[in-house]
Amino acid sequence: MPFAYVLKNDFPDVEVIGIHCDFTKVETTSEEIIGIFTSGTVPYPIYKDIDLTLYKGFECAGTPHWILLDKNGDVINSIFGSQQGAQNRLIYSLEEIQAMRS
Repeated sequence: MPFAYVLKNDFPDVEVIGIHCDFTKVETTSEEIIGIFTSGTVPYPIYKDIDLTLYKGFECAGTPHWILLDKNGDVINSIFGSQQGAQNRLIYSLEEIQAMRS
């Protein structure tokens, strides 16, 4: 997930968090989640949402789900998905935020 590191480096004033939910009886371990990052470290918080509290609270559409927060902790955007589609939506959202601040 090199893209996650790009977010951290290029948009330092926006906090990115991830929400992971298990919708089946098979629970994903923290090690499995960390394993998607080739460096073995996670560049932003990922919350395992066991009882779907965050999922419901942020009105998520699926998992993984990305939440963008400003410095005050207010939600800027909430994006569902992985891979290229979600990455494009995240980049567009972040670029729009930067443009509004300029």
